[in-house]
Amino acid sequence: MTLDLPADLDIASITPYPITARREQKPVFGGPVSRVKRMGTRWAISYQLLPHSYLEAMDLTDLEDEDERVSAPIPQPGLDVGNPGNPVIDGAGQTGNSYAVRGLTVGYTIRKGQWMPVIVGGKRFLYRARAAVTADGTGRAVVPVRPMIRSAALDGATAELADPRIEGFVTLPQDAFKASAPVMVSGLSFTIEETD
Repeated sequence: MTLDLPADLDIASITPYPITARREQKPVFGGPVSRVKRMGTRWAISYQLLPHSYLEAMDLTDLEDEDERVSAPIPQPGLDVGNPGNPVIDGAGQTGNSYAVRGLTVGYTIRKGQWMPVIVGGKRFLYRARAAVTADGTGRAVVPVRPMIRSAALDGATAELADPRIEGFVTLPQDAFKASAPVMVSGLSFTIEETD
């Protein structure tokens, strides 16, 4: 089961960063460093929420569950996502660094850097567009993504462009629920890291 945090979560800031699966080869006696790209890189996002009253913060104490998967909205400040349509994966078994998508609004442009979670087997896999693409006259586009596709989606799997979310396990800092007198929780913060 996944705990879905509300879409209207009072987010002050987010910090997305990749958890890399690459290997670096560093010669012992000097020489060039090389990187080997491997499947398995995933995303983590650190959230900082606006100050809450202590009573409001109590509603978020489910974040303390160590084995619960959590999904949270990903704000994209300044980006008008518009109406992407009903995008789904166009063809099963896709691999590599791009997803064929159908069901987009004709002429809809996915911007470089825009988030596109794909739901596979009931779990979200988070991707980010590597380049801008525009849906053709049939509502189709091939979206270059990062990181590499980690789990092949079925034909018709949902691609969440309108309201992207990250899903995974939560890590809380020691002061996540630090309460200041008289009634405020000023520093509610947490990180969600994808697990798959």
